[in-house]
Amino acid sequence: MAGLRERSKQKRRQTILAVADTLIRQNGYGQTTIEEIATSADVSVGTLYSYFGSKGGVLGALMLPIVDQMERRAAKIIDNPPERGVDAMAAIFEAYRFNDDWKSLNILAAFAHDSADRGDAALEDIRKAFERVKKRQLRELLDRLVDQGKFPPTLDLDDVVALLYMLLISHFEDYLAARGAMPYEEMMVNMQRRLRVMFEYWET
Repeated sequence: MAGLRERSKQKRRQTILAVADTLIRQNGYGQTTIEEIATSADVSVGTLYSYFGSKGGVLGALMLPIVDQMERRAAKIIDNPPERGVDAMAAIFEAYRFNDDWKSLNILAAFAHDSADRGDAALEDIRKAFERVKKRQLRELLDRLVDQGKFPPTLDLDDVVALLYMLLISHFEDYLAARGAMPYEEMMVNMQRRLRVMFEYWET
């Protein structure tokens, strides 16, 4: 009986997530309410809160597997980076792109600095998880490049990580602010061009 209840609970949880994913894509994160998700999933608002705690908790449950995928893709690059340092960094930036079906601006807009939902603790947890993973892996890649003689060992790597992370986030924000007018590939080209400028300066 306990096993049946647990399977029923997991099925209900997946139904809520599937419904939330569809509604957020169609209407936007800020425009989608907890009540709409609950009604469409045929559960009570109380049940939804008991599963996820908040609307940010719902989005967090959708996003965490994506964070894990990004981390695994980037780890492969750290283990076997391209020959040139700038190419290695460009590759790890590319590893952090969302899968094609997650390039919906209606979903990603929840992560913009001007999002109306910035106060949602669960949403902030996801943002912080992204930041921790990216900064840690950027440092791991720089350490590897230094060990391989592909990056100057005299630079403060914490400062370099901070600059690289700011570059990554600023381009992500530009992509969101364009509201569909900027193709993702254009954003990546711009970011990689500026990466080359930074690495040419650091490596001289």
